[in-house]
Amino acid sequence: MRLTLAALLGLLLVSCSTPRETQQDTPPPATNEPPPPPPSGGGPPPPAVVKENMSLIGAVVRSIEFIDSVGYTLEAELRTAVPAGTGVSLAEPGQTLRLRPDFSDNEARNGRLREVRAKKEGDFLLGRIFLDKDGTWRLYDTTFSER
Repeated sequence: MRLTLAALLGLLLVSCSTPRETQQDTPPPATNEPPPPPPSGGGPPPPAVVKENMSLIGAVVRSIEFIDSVGYTLEAELRTAVPAGTGVSLAEPGQTLRLRPDFSDNEARNGRLREVRAKKEGDFLLGRIFLDKDGTWRLYDTTFSER
């Protein structure tokens, strides 16, 4: 019995003193080479597509601040706001937003955006707006509606 007890105690001491393999959480050294492509059929799924946040709005003009001969900032109180297409609407009825025109290569759309400069306080505006990556509300396009 003493021999068995001594053998068990010896085995216990040997197993406790043997170093265990441990995983290190240190990242591999940085290199200038791009990471290898994921194996075909495996790897993480592709990133989700960012949904558009375009909204169709009906708004009352509160003020227009002219920046230069073309640019302006329009302050408008939203009466209606619904998502355009399958995206989401970040704008809500009742909000007062400061909108900047989103000029582009489309001259017809740019012409409609320039015509907004003629709006007066209390005029009604129908249009499409979105929130850009910098957090600025942009007036994408407009169709005119009088009071």
